[in-house]
Amino acid sequence: MKFLIEMYGELDIEAIFLREKLDRYKFIHSYDSTRIAKICKDDTCPVGTIPFVERCLQLHENPIEIPVYLRTDEFLKRDYRFMKWNEVPRTGRFFLKDASNLKKFGKIVNADYEISDELWNYKPKNRFDSTLVLSKQSDYIVSSLFPVKSEYRVYVFGGSIEQIICYDGDCTLFPDMNLIKKAVTLINTNEKWLKSYTIDVMVNNRETALIEIHNFTSCGLYGTLWSDHLIQAYIDGINYLKYDNRKLYTGKGDIPLKLNADGSIMMTNTSSEQQEE
Repeated sequence: MKFLIEMYGELDIEAIFLREKLDRYKFIHSYDSTRIAKICKDDTCPVGTIPFVERCLQLHENPIEIPVYLRTDEFLKRDYRFMKWNEVPRTGRFFLKDASNLKKFGKIVNADYEISDELWNYKPKNRFDSTLVLSKQSDYIVSSLFPVKSEYRVYVFGGSIEQIICYDGDCTLFPDMNLIKKAVTLINTNEKWLKSYTIDVMVNNRETALIEIHNFTSCGLYGTLWSDHLIQAYIDGINYLKYDNRKLYTGKGDIPLKLNADGSIMMTNTSSEQQEE
């Protein structure tokens, strides 16, 4: 397999890790480094930023988020729903994310002060105007807040857990491994082409919840020690984009969102102990 690796910095650690592995297996694989995306043939695996890979493959990478078969209380531990721009609540605090475009927008918002029609209707005053404007064509995730204490990234290579790395919060507060293993089993059972991927999870003193899932073309390497399976993980990621890359399902299976009388999101499935954390 030939790899086309994007060069976007001398200290690009992920590219260094991959080149190190490829140098060890140069009798099987080869690679070129470039700053300019090129249309790739079937025998070439592009590796780099999301825009770079999209240009090389001539496609738009669709987010996976949380597949419908994992949208249950057991994995979510919070209210979670997809909405169009005009359905997003205009009051209350919740997590809002663009579910149609990877890494585009996602944050906790106080809708009373941050959400209005202008967020989608604003017209830039000039070419230097960097005011945030969201797309009316996108689907949005609206979810109630989980009292998070730490966040972990689970790396799955070829359907098996390779590493679990804490990337934010209290690293002594460990996630529920039984829940993670069950999620991996369900993904492996339901997906044909999604073989190497990451699962981000959040943890508090009582529970573990899924945040999102990424194909291996749209995740960062938070660790420094990787097995030789890293090479195949990149190949798996490109194969998923070529042969699946389906649009996110936002219909049946959404968890109903409960609202308070004032229109803010009602926290459910949350014990009094969680509220105190």
